[in-house]
Amino acid sequence: IQGHAGKLRAQGFDAEGLLIQGSAGQKILDEVVRLDVLYVVVGSHDRSVAGLLRGSTSKFLSQNAHVPVVLVPRPSGVPPADGA
Repeated sequence: IQGHAGKLRAQGFDAEGLLIQGSAGQKILDEVVRLDVLYVVVGSHDRSVAGLLRGSTSKFLSQNAHVPVVLVPRPSGVPPADGA
């Protein structure tokens, strides 16, 4: 995680790598408040619009965040990170 954050910082982004246990959606919202972010970008395993909102974390964030949530589908031909 820190390696990815470092690569982003090297490109001029303000990035912080975090590994936090708990309910993903709620923990992300907690960090949104703590870090005072402007928006959240979250990836999806599904490429359809319906699939983007079907995932529990992306759906939770889109319904509960007080900042804009950008839902990014997995590109065609890219396998899921978990190998499924």
